[in-house]
Order: sequence, then C-alpha cells, then structure tokens
Amino acid sequence: MSKLYFLLQRTVLLFSLALVCCMAMQQSVHAQCFTATYGLYPSATFTPTCTGAAQSITTCGYAGEYSNVNVVSGNIYTFSSSVATYYITISNTAGTIAYAFGTTPVTWTATFTGTVRFYTHTNSACGEATGCTLRNVACTAPPAGCLTATYGLYPSATFTPTCTGAAQSITTCGYAGEYSNVNVVSGNSYTFSSSVATYYITISNAAGTVVLASGVTPVTWVANTTGTVRFYTHTNSACGEATGCTTRSVACTAPPAGCLTATFGLWPSATYTPTCNGTTQAITTIGYASEYSNVAVTTGNSYTFSCSNATYYITIGDAAGTLVYANGTTPVTWVATITGTVRFYTHTSGPPTCGASTTSITRSVACSAPPPCLTATYGLYPSATFNPTCTGTAEAITTCAYASEYSNVNVTSGSTYTFSSSTPTYFITISDAAGTIAYASGTTPVTWTATITGTVRFYTHASGPPTCGALTGCTTRSVACTSPCNSPAGVTVTGVTSNAATVNWTCTGCTGTFIVEYGPAATFTTPGTGATAGVGGTVINPATSPQALTGLTPGTQYRVFVRQNCGAPGFSGNTVAVLFTTVPLNDLCANAIPLSCGGAPVTGTTGGATIDAVGTCGTTLGTAGGVWYTIVGAGTDITVNTCSGTTYDSEIGVFTGSCGALTCVAGNDDFCGLQSSVTFSTTLGTTYYILVTGFGTATGPFTLTYTCAPPVNDNCASALPITCGGSVSGQTITATADAAAGTCVTPLNTAPGVWYSFVGNGSFVTATTCNAATTFDTKLGVFTGTCAAPVCLTGNDDDVSCGFAFRSTVSFCAAPGVTYRIFVTGFSTATGVFQLNLSCTPPMSVNAGSDVTICQGTSTVIGGAPTATGGNPPYTYLWSPSGSL
Repeated sequence: MSKLYFLLQRTVLLFSLALVCCMAMQQSVHAQCFTATYGLYPSATFTPTCTGAAQSITTCGYAGEYSNVNVVSGNIYTFSSSVATYYITISNTAGTIAYAFGTTPVTWTATFTGTVRFYTHTNSACGEATGCTLRNVACTAPPAGCLTATYGLYPSATFTPTCTGAAQSITTCGYAGEYSNVNVVSGNSYTFSSSVATYYITISNAAGTVVLASGVTPVTWVANTTGTVRFYTHTNSACGEATGCTTRSVACTAPPAGCLTATFGLWPSATYTPTCNGTTQAITTIGYASEYSNVAVTTGNSYTFSCSNATYYITIGDAAGTLVYANGTTPVTWVATITGTVRFYTHTSGPPTCGASTTSITRSVACSAPPPCLTATYGLYPSATFNPTCTGTAEAITTCAYASEYSNVNVTSGSTYTFSSSTPTYFITISDAAGTIAYASGTTPVTWTATITGTVRFYTHASGPPTCGALTGCTTRSVACTSPCNSPAGVTVTGVTSNAATVNWTCTGCTGTFIVEYGPAATFTTPGTGATAGVGGTVINPATSPQALTGLTPGTQYRVFVRQNCGAPGFSGNTVAVLFTTVPLNDLCANAIPLSCGGAPVTGTTGGATIDAVGTCGTTLGTAGGVWYTIVGAGTDITVNTCSGTTYDSEIGVFTGSCGALTCVAGNDDFCGLQSSVTFSTTLGTTYYILVTGFGTATGPFTLTYTCAPPVNDNCASALPITCGGSVSGQTITATADAAAGTCVTPLNTAPGVWYSFVGNGSFVTATTCNAATTFDTKLGVFTGTCAAPVCLTGNDDDVSCGFAFRSTVSFCAAPGVTYRIFVTGFSTATGVFQLNLSCTPPMSVNAGSDVTICQGTSTVIGGAPTATGGNPPYTYLWSPSGSL
C-alpha cells in the first residue's frame, strides 16, 4: 500500500507541474516572447536620438533575436520591424519582465532610465526565422508644459464635454496658474482653449506629473487614454500666473467611422513620402482592397488620398491602425494634424462591410503645403459665382467686400487673371473651390495663370499670414481676365438615342476651329489639351456645332468637352464637362432582353431610359425611367431581385400579356433596404415581362438576379403519376441531374431530369416524347424497384422511327400492381420543354373453343373457331403436341 501511495503522489505532482508549465506556456504565447535562439545582435547597445524619426538599429535582424536599446524615463519609444506581421516584445535587460508587446509597431513610454531588450519574432507564438529584416526605433521626448497651479483646481467638479465639435465653457472665471479636471475618451479629439489669445495651455495626466500636450491656445490633442486629465492655463510658456477672470473651454470631436481592416496587410513595405507640389503621385499600381500603405505626413499640409476605382472607400488611420483621421469614398482630403506616419487603407465598400478584393488598383496621394490665408470669418459674398468676360478689363465682383471673406470665380485653364482689392495693403489668396489648396497669394494685386478650369475662391484679408486679419467695412473686389483663345460656351447635348447624340455650343467672337472630346464618364474624366485626347477620350477635330456623336454604347453615361483651336495663339481651355446618358437598348417593352432560367445575373442601367406608363403593380410604377426583360415561365416560382450591385432606390414590376396590353402579376419597392425583390408563380410557356425602374425619379446602375424553382417532380420520390392515355407537359430547365438514374440502355445522368410513375395493369405500355411540343434532344428511362435502389427496365435516346428528330420512345409490358418510374432527361446536358404521352394496349384474351371428346377410330374436328383479343396483333396459333394423335 505504501508503494502505491508513493506512486500516486508522484503522478499527482508530475501532473501539477505539467499543468503549471502548460499554463505558463499559454501565457507566454499570448503575451510576450523572451526566446532568442539567435541571441543578441548587434552587440553594441543602441542609443536613439529623440527627434521623432525612425532610426535603424540593424538592417539584418532575425526573428528570435534581440537588440539592446538605451531609454530615458518619460520618453516615448516606437519599436518597429520591416515585416508588418512580426511580433515585438520589450523587456528588462535580463529578459524576464515584459514592458510592452504586440504586432509591429509597439509604442511604449519609458518608466525608467536604462537599457531594454527589443525582441522580434514571426508571430505571437514566438516563431523564429532567419532572413534579414529591419529593426527600427523612434524616440519622442515628452512635450514641454507647465504643471504649477498656485490657485489649485477650479471648478471642483470634473467637466465631461459632449462630443459635438462645439466649444463648451468649463468656467468663465479661470485664473492663470490654475487647472480644471476634464473627462476624456481615448480616440476622441479635444481642443482646449482660453479666452486670452496668448495664454499657454498644458494638458497632463490626472496626477499632474506627465505632460500630454501643450502650447499657446488653442491646443488640440487626440486622447490616448480614457479617464481624467488636467487642463492648466498660464500667462506664458514660462508658467506665468495671474488673477482675473478668463474663460477655459473645450471642444470634443469623436473619431470618424472608417475601415481599419487589412486582409492583405501592408503594401508596399516602404513608407511613401510625397512631395508637396500639389501633383498626384502614385504609391502603388497593384494595390488591393483591404490593404494599406504607409505615408509620411507633416502637420498642416493638405493631403488628398485617391484610388483609381472611383467607388472605393478610403480610411486614413494612425500608424498603429487604431485611430481614424479621415475617411470616405475616394478622393479623401485631410489636413494633417500630426507629423509622422499614417496608414492609407482602401476597401471596396465602407463600414460595416469594408470589402476586400484582389483586383489591382492604384493608390495615389497629392500633397499641398499649408495655404497662406484660407480663413473666412464672414464667409462667402456674394453668393453667386462670378464669370469674368476675359476682355482684359477689371470687373467688380462686389463693392462691399469684408476682409476675411471670399468670392467664387469661374476660371479657364490657360487664361491669366489679375485679382485686386481697392485697399492697396490687403492680402489676397486664390484657392480651390473647397478652400484647401492655395494656387496664388500676395498683397493686391495678384496675377495667376489658371491651371484648372472650374471655380476658385478669391479671399481678401487685412493682413497676410499668420494673422490673416479680419475687418468689416466695404472694399471692392475685382478681377481682370485675358485669354489668348476664348473658350466656347453654352454646351448642350440633344437628340440622345441608344447610340447617338448631338453636341451644341456657342462661342462669341471666335474665329478658330473647334474640337469636341468625349468618352464614357467611368473611364474618361480629364480632357486632353490642344489636339491631343485625354485618357479614355475621343477627339473630333474639326467639329462644327451642332456636332453628331455616333457609335455610342447604349445605357452609358458620357462626358463631353469643347475647346477652340485659335491657330498661332494656341488652344482655349476646355469647357466645363457636360454629362449625358444614352438610352438603354431595352428602354422599350418591345425591345425587352430575354432571360432564361439558369442564366447569370445581368447588369444594366436605367439612366437615360424613358418613363413607362404602367401605373400601379404592387407599388407605384411609371415615375422614373425603366428598362425591360422577358422570361418564359417554367411552371415553377421565379424570383427576380436587385438586392446586390444596385446603387439607387429601385422598383420591379412583373407583367403578362403583350407590350400594348400588360397585366400586372406582382411588384415591389423596398424588400432589401432600398432595393427590390419579387417572387411570382408561373405557367409553363407563358412570357413574363419584367420592368426595372426606380422610386420617385431615381435612376442608376443595377444588377438583376433571377432564379427559377425546380419542378415538383425533380426527385424520384416526388414523381408525378401518369395513367394510360395520359399526356403531360413539363420542363427540365430548372431540374437537377439525378446520379441514381445511371445508365439504363443509355446514360441518363448527364442532364437534368424529372420523374413520373405508372402502376402496371398487365398492358403493353408505350411512353414517348415524339411530338412537336418537345423542344430538345430527349432521353427516357424506365425503372422498377425503389428510388433508393432503382432497377433498369428499358431506356432510349433517339427513336429513329419518330417523325421528329432526337425524340425518345420506350415500350414495356407492365405487370399488374408493379410501380414503374419513367425518367425524362436530355442528351448530354440538353434541357427544355417536353410533352410525355403514355399509351397502353390491353392484355390479350384467347378463346380456343369448346372441349371435344375423341373416340378411337372416329374422325373429329377439334379447336372449333379460336379467337383472340387485346395484346399486340396479328396473332399466331400454335398446336401442341404438333404430331399425330
């Protein structure tokens, strides 16, 4: 017994140790990695300079290796690897305590001054690998600030701002050398301000020991913690103090929604640094959706992120992929609030789907340096956009303009504009229509040769940057324009059909010839210059108004421009784009496009289509343009829908009859969101008309999906009964193939088929598809047994005696009470409509006459007059025995 007890004790001990080890290993896998098969590399301890820039420790680091790095308490360190999936652990010098860990990059605020180990592994399971990778570290010193507060906390209550973006007053009697407590949420953006424009602001942790942000009012900070912070105000950066009531305010903005998933990770691996000259620069031409590129940005610069697919969704996130700075459908413009690296994500759709795709696209970025004066305290004035006549004479836009206000002016690329103010010291800025990119600036007057055709903002300020002064008091804003070659005007498109249109324009005082350039709007966005076409554009040179466009694609939106060729002076700028959509081919009911069960979804557009006077059918139709399709009923339910791939509020109507006399079957407006779906029962052979249209006046591109339910006798177990003399119509179009049919005289499992059943009555049975109603190359099979174990009786592919090619006939004797299953299918993969006829010949009945007694030595006639009925005549009589009696 003592031996057994000792053995049990040891077993329990070993099991406990194993469990502890297992738990420890589990914790290690999911937390930090201290293994280093390849040891320390390089041998020298690295000391980063705290400039905020990433510095390379080694260009040939292995996974399962570490480097030593010197750190200073309070500094912020970002450790990263050139492999976007590598796992990083920061530990003490002994490699026993983890300070920070996670997938690259890992950011950590040092809690001591000394040396740390910087481990890299292939994953959180502490994977190791040879092969050179970069180990980098960036160091940022904590911001300067003022943490003194002679006047303590005021008010005593902690303030919780509502994140509406509006400034909210914490107190209207705050002192310099005092602080307020403010609740913050990680990821939200907070702007702290004082009513005294020179006051110095410091934001710290709740204990007042760590500076989180600081500067002259206002100070904007994206919270990296959830909790309470201190909001200090001082008279200056020397931490000056003063009594006297001032207002302390805070504005909070929640982070915008976005897509921070990256199924395909980082591409390319190198961080892209754009040149800030306003031009669009390609980061990659083989980017995927659900992937990101790293882009270096500088605070205050304006960045426009774009994708070659006009419907893709863009998200700009922080370097860790946790905060959203900007988002939306391409292009997305953002004025950088940080200096460092951001992630530029592309997805096929926005949240919540954030779609992924491996189709190659181009990710591009344009950068513009911060503009001089783009503030407008007094907004836009006047509201109308001004169109200069380009006669060289200054024209007044307004005689009562304020400083820190702007006017909108239409400009033509290549023309020269002189913008001026009646006050000779005023500062002028010319920007894009959004007020984000400055094209020209300076003290009045400012001359600029337009590089775009479109609208610009014409700002006036009482002084230049950084003050960009605002003043009331009427001044005159004027513009003079000179053009070497006038642009045409009044461009219209008329007579639009499915494949043609007519372009019209005017051009006052023009003596040159004209060029019309057009192309599909989806691929042609920017016109060419001179006689050269832009990408996707087609040039007609010379062109004359009215100019016919032919060979257009039905149901397609086109973009058209007109410019003048003035000869020696050159070419004018292009007119503003005019869009038009050609009429779809199936715009009219009479031109409906046929669909067939089993077909793939079809795409189309209702743009450019006419309105059909069909009234109400399940929903109100006939208010927007629509297009038509037909489908022949298979005797089963059919479902048509626009639930996916449709970008506008669609409607569907289904009709029978004829185009001149339609009868409503069913209709729907909103089934799946703003999209539509209709399910309707059909009669075999009946034509159904499907109208795809829109709610109200909505039109746009759509995808129409349609499915046909299988026949009720698609399966052997659901075979429909047929009797002698019966004739049934059916179809195999929506049926499925039946492997159990196998081969029965001929292969029967290659095409869809349907089943019928017949109970034998002793007759001779013939089943056939030999008739005009059958439309395809049929096969027939006859089985006894069960559906689970069918037994082949007979089968046929082509009945050569049939007057219709490729039809089938089978004949068999049907024993009374036996169930026979007849399978109708097609040759190879053929399907279609059929008529199955079943004929029966009654069983044969024989009468051999009366019995006769024969006496020896006499002569007697036997057999009388035998008769036979039924069966399959003619009859043959055989006597037995056949010898002499």
